[in-house]
Amino acid sequence: MIGIIMEGALFVALIATVAALLFYALLRWTPLGLRLRQDRNRRQIEHTLELECPIHGLQREEAMVRLPSGSRICPACYKEAVAIRQALQKWSATRRSRRLSAPRRRR
Repeated sequence: MIGIIMEGALFVALIATVAALLFYALLRWTPLGLRLRQDRNRRQIEHTLELECPIHGLQREEAMVRLPSGSRICPACYKEAVAIRQALQKWSATRRSRRLSAPRRRR
């Protein structure tokens, strides 16, 4: 009885070993494996480039701000963009109030 169970366990171990070796050979020495490695390298490089701001340099992933469009922006650039937006809104509001309070000229 023990011999049958042992034989079954060894057979399953043999199948798992052969499958693992085939998988390793497929990824190591075939064009498919080369393509998968190149894709992994490309994704890693793109991820690193997403974390680098052209103005402020490399940023931590946790510090990046995700915009509603899905793209990322560094926190310093985001603060600058918010400050500029607020300044434009303030300027627009003062210009609108001046336009409304100024007397109208007749032609």
